[in-house]
Amino acid sequence: MGRKGVLSDVPADKAFYFNTDVGVYTGKFATNLASFRDALRDVDVRSIEFHMRRGDFEKWIEFLGDHALAREIAKLRGLRGEELREGLIKAIDGSMGRRGRSRPGKGRGRAAPRDTP
Repeated sequence: MGRKGVLSDVPADKAFYFNTDVGVYTGKFATNLASFRDALRDVDVRSIEFHMRRGDFEKWIEFLGDHALAREIAKLRGLRGEELREGLIKAIDGSMGRRGRSRPGKGRGRAAPRDTP
């Protein structure tokens, strides 16, 4: 997708769907980096830990085209709970700050158009 994809919305079939386990959808999803950050603020920490263990965050960020952020997120793998949540948000804020713009709130808290990740 390239650098533009990090800030642009992706279609629903490419969105990030937050789960607490395989097939257990939280009702939260993200279509760009800003909505991903916003969802991280609210989603159950069990979902964050679930996706972190699987490497899902890095894979999706790589798909968006932010390879440096994906590497930075991978370094947080030893963290748990709220420390992990805050580390992720800080890394994303730093990445978005380097771009000098963001689109906060887009996609936050909406019901997903489908119920599978």
